[in-house]
Amino acid sequence: MTSLRFAKAAADDMAILLAANVSPRDIANSFHCHYSTVYRIKEKIEEFGEARPASASLMGRPKKITAAALEGLTDWLFDNEGDKQLAYLDEMVIFLQEEYDIDVSTSTVSRALKSKNISLKVVSFIPIMRRF
Repeated sequence: MTSLRFAKAAADDMAILLAANVSPRDIANSFHCHYSTVYRIKEKIEEFGEARPASASLMGRPKKITAAALEGLTDWLFDNEGDKQLAYLDEMVIFLQEEYDIDVSTSTVSRALKSKNISLKVVSFIPIMRRF
């Protein structure tokens, strides 16, 4: 069995021909594939309503910090007057524990902030003495 798949456009074209009551063997001959491929596409159309349905499941482990908790954390960081804008990661962990009852590590908080393009780095300008 090969792992080759038709492009979505080709599968949609097959679906249009199936809707026009063209024989699956004729469709297979025009697309240079086996007729069982056309029957599988026909079964997917009957079951899902489209020739190539999207994947129903998400891959990977669910995120510990939900979207609402991440939004609350960013509001907590940026709404206050400068004292919490320079908060440490361990303070953010405590905030998430107290407010949202989420037990996470500092690296998890760091990754979540990175996904929102928030950096915890402080930029400082150091004057350079030049000698002429």
